[in-house]
Amino acid sequence: MVFEAIHAYLITFYIRNEPGFQAEDPVLFDKYLDAKLWNSTHHDEIAQSLRQSIANALESYGISKGYNLNKQFYEDMAWGGLENTEAFKKLSLTDQRRISSTLGIELSGEDFLGNKKPQKGKKTGC
Repeated sequence: MVFEAIHAYLITFYIRNEPGFQAEDPVLFDKYLDAKLWNSTHHDEIAQSLRQSIANALESYGISKGYNLNKQFYEDMAWGGLENTEAFKKLSLTDQRRISSTLGIELSGEDFLGNKKPQKGKKTGC
């Protein structure tokens, strides 16, 4: 849900601020001209500019629900949906595996190797 809101925001921002947006980030602007690249372009932008804010929001929500989890957990969870971005690919293999394990465990109860692990959060039914 967070990602869909961010996608909508980025499209609206582009439409309303095209001249300024083009001058501010011409490479990203060129990618916007090709609608087929919007999804990956948005995800790259989210990974670079908004991922930490997503982690902070997830942490605030977790605390409000009584979870006592470390900051690394929320930072790893913020990578959900961003595993194909250039930013993720630039992470060390150790970080990629930790993040993939965290995401996999919370989604399916299995780490990136397929080993069964207990989830920290409640199942959402997704």
